[in-house]
Amino acid sequence: QISAVLDAAAELDADPGWLIDDRLPVVATLVFSGLRVHELAALRWGDLDFATRAINVRHSKTPAGIREVRMLPALRDCLLLHRDRRGRLGSRELVFTTGRGGPRTKDNVRLRILRPVLDRADELIEARGQASLPPGITPHSLRHTFTSLLFALGEDPVSVMRQLGHTDPAFTLRAYAHSMSRDADERERLRALTEGCRGGVGGGAIGSETKRRDVACGAEFVVGGSNRRPPGQRPGGRLAEL
Repeated sequence: QISAVLDAAAELDADPGWLIDDRLPVVATLVFSGLRVHELAALRWGDLDFATRAINVRHSKTPAGIREVRMLPALRDCLLLHRDRRGRLGSRELVFTTGRGGPRTKDNVRLRILRPVLDRADELIEARGQASLPPGITPHSLRHTFTSLLFALGEDPVSVMRQLGHTDPAFTLRAYAHSMSRDADERERLRALTEGCRGGVGGGAIGSETKRRDVACGAEFVVGGSNRRPPGQRPGGRLAEL
């Protein structure tokens, strides 16, 4: 499911019919770093240390939110490509901006970025014969996904708590303990997913159009597909976990 979401984002970015071409780095940052939307919107290039693979969250609503998040290899690859595509950028410039250069907002990310990606991911998942996405996925849901990834990779509760910006490791364990019950094959697939180009992300988009491979997160996507459509309403419900 995570692979399908990333593949869908990469496919939409490659479609010239869409005005937005950075859905993949936005979604990958939500999935692979667990940032809150307001933290993602305030992220500046100077907050990213590619040498030490660290994301320094300097703008958060709580003291615990000021933290360092380990940059997983897949995310590092994705953000480096995003930086290269944007050209010369100062350390104070925002990593993610709207078409007019302003900061993204919670509603902008939910409606303009995530909703079309989830719509396309549903189509990819159906074509691949995989389990459907849970309803009601929001940007905050992807913090749960990040937590699941960390636990599956063997991170301890205190490390997970710190990277999420929580203050109570017991809460982190209560909220996400089920994420630790993974078999060995699942853990290896998740590890490969987080390794990006080295491990590969998903099986690629389904279709008969010309395919290309983008080094961003190792995602393979279809170019020139008939996937342009206005974002539709998605069902509501509790925060879901991929």
